[in-house]
Amino acid sequence: AGFFVAGIVMVLVIISDASTAVLVGAVICLLILIKNLADSHYHLKIYESDKLIKEYSGVKEVSIKDNFGGDKLVYGLEGILVYFNSNLHAKRLEKIKYNDIEISTEHLFMADYDGTIAIAKAIEKLEKMDKKVIFTNLHPNVRKVFIENPTLKKFLD
Repeated sequence: AGFFVAGIVMVLVIISDASTAVLVGAVICLLILIKNLADSHYHLKIYESDKLIKEYSGVKEVSIKDNFGGDKLVYGLEGILVYFNSNLHAKRLEKIKYNDIEISTEHLFMADYDGTIAIAKAIEKLEKMDKKVIFTNLHPNVRKVFIENPTLKKFLD
């Protein structure tokens, strides 16, 4: 993507002026950034008797039903958790069929309160289905926001 943007800026410098080219390049870069943030990066680890049997990391949807076997699933939030990407994480969490679910926030570097609301609602739905949910590896940058959400706070104590 960077080479593509550089090419556009170079062409715009030639056919117009440098300030227009830089402005267009900056706008394109910001749009690419927003798209990457909205992708909701995550990772999955599936364990059977504390032995890792399946691992996935990325943005594409992976079927997280019982077809992998195992008895415990670790769902890792990555990057940022904000209003515009939290619903995708919540939908993924609600699809989990495992009874023991660990949500790792080790690679979650930023979160806002709106993002935690969607995750809290998903966890409440999982609890109603008698699933055991715990949070692990809470990153220091997001601890305060998670503690401010009463639903999530009880999983941190």
